[in-house]
Amino acid sequence: MLRLDTITAPLLACFVTLIATLYWADPQLVLEPTALLPALNSVFLALIPFFIVFVCTRLFLAVGRVPLLMLGCGMLALGAGGAVSGWFIGQANGPNITVTIYNSGALLSGTLLFASAIIPLLGLRDTLPGSRLPLVVVGYLGVLLLSGGNVAAAVLGLVPPFIVQGTGPTPTGRGVLAVTILFYAATALLCLKQYLNIRLGLLRWYATGLALFATGLTGVLLQKSVGSPIGWAGRGAQYTGGICILIGVLSFWKSMMRTGQPIAEAFGEVSRRRISELEQMNAQLQRVIAEQQATQNALQESRMLLANIISGTSDAIYAKDLRGRYTLFNAAAERVVGKSAAEVLGKDDGFLFAPEESAAVMNYDRKVIESGVVNTYQEVVGDASGRIVTFLSTKGPLFDVAGEPSGLFGISRDITELKKAHDELDRLMQEQSNLLENVPAIIYNYSTKRGGLFYSPQVEKVFGYQLQQFYDDPMLWKNSIHPDDIGRVEEVIADMRAKGQGEQHVEYRVRNRSGEWIWLHDALIRPEVALDDTIIFGMAQDITERKHLELKLAESELKFRNLVMNAPFLVTNVDRAGTIEFINRCSEGFDPTTVIGTSSYDYLDGDSKEIYRAALEKTFLYQTPQRIIVSGFGDRGAIRWFETVLGPLVNGGRIESAIQVTIDITERKLAEMALEDARDELERQVAARTESLTAANTRLRAEVEERMRAEDQILEHQKKMEALTQELSLTEERERERIAGELHDQVGQHLILVKLKLQWLANELVSEKEITVAEEIDKLLSQSIQDIRSLTFQLRPPILANAGLGAAVKWLAEELRENYGLNFEFVEEQAPPPFRYEVRSSIFQAVREILLNVVKHSHCSLARIRLGNDGSRMVIEIVDNGTGFDPQEVARKKSRLGGFGLFNLRSKIEYLGGELLIETEVGAGTRVVIAMPPEPVGAAEGHP
Repeated sequence: MLRLDTITAPLLACFVTLIATLYWADPQLVLEPTALLPALNSVFLALIPFFIVFVCTRLFLAVGRVPLLMLGCGMLALGAGGAVSGWFIGQANGPNITVTIYNSGALLSGTLLFASAIIPLLGLRDTLPGSRLPLVVVGYLGVLLLSGGNVAAAVLGLVPPFIVQGTGPTPTGRGVLAVTILFYAATALLCLKQYLNIRLGLLRWYATGLALFATGLTGVLLQKSVGSPIGWAGRGAQYTGGICILIGVLSFWKSMMRTGQPIAEAFGEVSRRRISELEQMNAQLQRVIAEQQATQNALQESRMLLANIISGTSDAIYAKDLRGRYTLFNAAAERVVGKSAAEVLGKDDGFLFAPEESAAVMNYDRKVIESGVVNTYQEVVGDASGRIVTFLSTKGPLFDVAGEPSGLFGISRDITELKKAHDELDRLMQEQSNLLENVPAIIYNYSTKRGGLFYSPQVEKVFGYQLQQFYDDPMLWKNSIHPDDIGRVEEVIADMRAKGQGEQHVEYRVRNRSGEWIWLHDALIRPEVALDDTIIFGMAQDITERKHLELKLAESELKFRNLVMNAPFLVTNVDRAGTIEFINRCSEGFDPTTVIGTSSYDYLDGDSKEIYRAALEKTFLYQTPQRIIVSGFGDRGAIRWFETVLGPLVNGGRIESAIQVTIDITERKLAEMALEDARDELERQVAARTESLTAANTRLRAEVEERMRAEDQILEHQKKMEALTQELSLTEERERERIAGELHDQVGQHLILVKLKLQWLANELVSEKEITVAEEIDKLLSQSIQDIRSLTFQLRPPILANAGLGAAVKWLAEELRENYGLNFEFVEEQAPPPFRYEVRSSIFQAVREILLNVVKHSHCSLARIRLGNDGSRMVIEIVDNGTGFDPQEVARKKSRLGGFGLFNLRSKIEYLGGELLIETEVGAGTRVVIAMPPEPVGAAEGHP
């Protein structure tokens, strides 16, 4: 018969380790063949318990012991549940029905088995022979009726569900399993205690089986789906437990059958024999104790004390002579090296350790003996199992009666686990410290009564105070809040205290150590209310820079609006149909409020409508500016001449509307007409009025000069219009940046928080319909978050905003390589200056349009991109080995077809103070250089 410590521990450890590993790994696998579970349950959870019921019944009818009847009833309940439950696994709602039937039967079985272990402690007498059969019938019939009721209730759905497939046991299922596990574990402990008292093999195997049942049911409790790996591990533990109980019953039954007597006499004979064996063991133990006592009495008192200390301590104690040979080796030392003292005494460390380890140990021992002082140090050696062990060793010299060194003593304590625990604690504390230091926000706990309780290190960077100052003055944070904001903060805290839950966000100002006011965005989460105190967990982030940017943006928008509204010329915004959407001013006799929403054609005269229609269509078709001269209604409805420039307003590559800048050129037009009339008159009268030629030439020169002044004025207006167009483009970039920031920082974060809270709520739902609705909402939230991120990326590429221009150009080259298969070489000789975002965006868009032209038109196999400088300017050089082109031919096509791509690029770059250079030749590739000063002038504040 195998010993308990060689069977029980490995079985339990194996299944506990397996279940723990599967719970940690959580493999998403469900395997439940329809016929496998009924077959296994019939063999291990039905036939085995029914055989035990048969044996218990025979024994109870023979000897009348009530625990045997309760054991039989418990096994009958287990067998009934095991025999029936597996056959429902393949039906609709089969997993829940199977689990409900089996767990209910296991609960009934655990209750009866626990009663069978408790009854012997109550000292009940054996039942009379005449009442035994009726008790068997009543008991077994009651168990069958209860089991049948459980089956009917489970099949008809009269009990709450025990498990939700994919989620795990319901609260009802967890409660039933927890009580069942408790009964099985308690019964196993009681049986183990009885085994230790009487050493009966039946109790050993019975206790092992019950412990395995408790372990297996724990695996079932942890499973999320019937048929999962952890569920099969739990079933395997229960099947093994049934086998252990069967082994115990068979061994006990076999020992009775060997007597050749009837069951009652055989049961008594086995009991008496076991009692006799225990008495003999007790007598032998008494003799051993007496002998040991006699030996101990012969030892001197000092030797007794030392021996007790050496043998009783858990530390390894040993002694060596001057040659390093062991003269003392206690039990703890034996356990470390896996060798007995008899084997070790008289041998040195070369017998115990590897050559390198033994040489190091013996060398240190010699130094201790030579020094004559006691030393304590950490010693690392391998134990008997090959495991590397760390010892805290204390070694000192031994002296003979003459005071000369005679050897060495040592005391070594295994501190391996303690050292690992210390190392792990240090690692965790370092990780926590790193996390708190790297989080950009201040994490804190605040008590309305006691002040600050905890602050992350980020508080030093934001406030400028030392961290200890916040703990010395718990109200330092509160006292730093701006007087105008403290009331709003206290209202938020009071609202959270009243509700007892929820999350609040508040923005307020605080004074840092330098006396400056900074802005904080504070997220107050999870209040804990206790009597007159409220403890809040919060995360505060410095948003001072964002607030300043918002203020600058508002000022910029106001300046731009004032610039447009006070411009000396007419600025309007129209759609594709020419409908006026915005106008800065009107001629006399017109009201701006009534003009908006009307058609531009209503204010044009005659053929000018067709001229305007053609220019408007080209603006939307080619996305390039158009300049026209038309006649229309001016002040008080008079016919006036106007020069109009129409420019596209593009958003994300798509033109949404057009801006048109109109200048009244009536005086210039009249001057031109008058000049032409004068020229005609001069030609008709030249022969007759030769004498007045000088005077006429003088008048003519004056008129020409006037015309040149008018043309200069027109050119000046044109430059202003171009500058205004470029400034509008930069303002658009700023607005897109602001919108993208708000979408990411506010809308996106709020949607993520809603998603997290919805997931938490879904975990608390029980109804499948509610769970399905929650999952649909979760999917909609996930799609909304993805849409927000996509829109944010389109409005403001994150890599351009966060990593800078160099990283953005490199990313663009990699994107084009992936999309078009063109090889790009990227060289960054020097990082670009930290331009403002709108400048970076304009440069990035210019590089993007150039690279797209390379991809579409150059037919090259390689393009090189270099970022560097030419001393005072940042330079981006793009060179390809393509076919090149004829710049003059391109200029002719632009003039003929209205192409405006390179003109727009050059205008944007020159507006910012930079230079765009194009060098190309047909068949020799193309070189494009963008040179930009460190501080572009075109995007500065207040630039026209």
